[in-house]
Amino acid sequence: MLIQISLADVVLEITSPRDLDLEDRILPFLCAGRAPDVRISFSWDWERLSQPVSQPVGTDLLQNYYRENGLYYCATRGGPKGWVSCAVYREDLREICCFIHEKPFLRLPHSLGLLLRYLPMRQILARFSVLFVHAAAAAVGSGGLLFTAPSGTGKTTQARLWQSCRGAKILCNDRTLLRRRGDQWLFSGYPVDGSDPVSTAARARLSAVVVLRQAPENRIVRLSPSEALVALMGQMVMDNWDSAQRIRITQELLRLYQDLPIYRLSCTPDRRSVEVLETQLKKDGVTL
Repeated sequence: MLIQISLADVVLEITSPRDLDLEDRILPFLCAGRAPDVRISFSWDWERLSQPVSQPVGTDLLQNYYRENGLYYCATRGGPKGWVSCAVYREDLREICCFIHEKPFLRLPHSLGLLLRYLPMRQILARFSVLFVHAAAAAVGSGGLLFTAPSGTGKTTQARLWQSCRGAKILCNDRTLLRRRGDQWLFSGYPVDGSDPVSTAARARLSAVVVLRQAPENRIVRLSPSEALVALMGQMVMDNWDSAQRIRITQELLRLYQDLPIYRLSCTPDRRSVEVLETQLKKDGVTL
């Protein structure tokens, strides 16, 4: 089986000796006939894997990462056997082989959406200067707005207010991909998008970034470079243990600040917040 998917215009070519199910959330991201940026192959021959013996160089809630003999390993933990998968690749991330360990599973994984979780996706996206943001984003007119904040602050609420009050179209609900292309920043969705997913591969031009804070009254300020960097770094989906990845993301965020306004909106969950933000955008000459 061979398919291609495009994430923020990064083309992943995926091959598997077994057929994979393509869930509805994956379908919008399918593409064909593109030159691949990354070639990914899945293998169920676990015994072929030469497992790393060194200590992890990084870890998160799901995966361990190793560097050994010029190779990189991303091992997904789970089940009584320890690992359920291990992706092997070189630093350039152009080719990845992901070995699946069948024994821990009562039912073999066969959906592409699940198998994507076994890949070093944060490293792939950072390699191509894609910002992976915990954010909701909506297309408005010929532009768009990105709302970012910790969970429960009201990202989806603000996006829906712009949808109901200004006819915006929500493209991302919880995970947004952001990439500079030419002289524009474009945003698009990600197949796995939180508890109330919006899975769309449509792209829109970003006009402004809005960092949210709940408040009894609406107030908006434009952030300084240091304020913007601190606020946005906290909402990046990234491998915090990887210093090279942090540097790359920091550089892209600084470019973002140079190109677009970044605001902090202390807001109420009603249309008044839309009016306050819209007034500020017009004052600053931001085109939607």
